[in-house]
Amino acid sequence: MKWVNVSKIVGETLLAGSKLGRKHLPLLVSAALTGGKGETVVWDWSGVELATSSYFASTMAPLLRMAMAGEMEMYPVFLGLNTQSLEELKIVLEAERMPVFLAKRKTGPEFGGVTVIGKLDEAYLDTLREVLRKKEVSTRSLIMSDQNQRKVSQTAWINRLVRLNRLRLVRRKKIGREFVYKPSFLEA
Repeated sequence: MKWVNVSKIVGETLLAGSKLGRKHLPLLVSAALTGGKGETVVWDWSGVELATSSYFASTMAPLLRMAMAGEMEMYPVFLGLNTQSLEELKIVLEAERMPVFLAKRKTGPEFGGVTVIGKLDEAYLDTLREVLRKKEVSTRSLIMSDQNQRKVSQTAWINRLVRLNRLRLVRRKKIGREFVYKPSFLEA
C-alpha cells in the first residue's frame, strides 16, 4: 500500500486552480508510480486547507482516467479531505462519472468508514455492496447467493464485476478456472 500525502508532495496547502493543478500533475503521477504495480494508492489530503474543483479536475481526474484505462496500475483511496475540499472533489467526480473510495483513517489492517463517492449506476452499486459485504466474491458465489431474489444472469454479474475492476473499485485474481474479486482497498 502506497501512501501519498498530497500537501507534502506538492509543498502547498492551498490547491486552487487548473494552472496549479497542471503544474502539480507530474509530481502526483510520479508519486503514484513509485509504488508497486497493482498497489492501493492512498491519497491523503489531511494537510490541505483547500483543494478546488478546478484543481481536482486537472490532477485527480487525469490520474483516475489513466488508472481506469489501464495506463497506470493503481487502486485509489481518498482520505483526509476537509468538508469543503470533499464537496469540490464530488463536483468533479459527478461530472466525470468517476467513482472512488473515500475512507476514514486507517486503523490496524483495514480502513474505517469506507464509502463510494462519485457517480456509479445502481446495478454496479448493488454489486459493489455485495463485494464489500462478503469481502471476496466470484460470479458463481454471487449467483448462488442471488437465487430467488434479483434473478441476475451470469453474464450480467460478470459484466458488472469487470466494469468495477476497470473503475478500480475491485481487484481480481484468477483462482483455478474463475476470477475472484475483492474490494480494491484490501491488500492483494
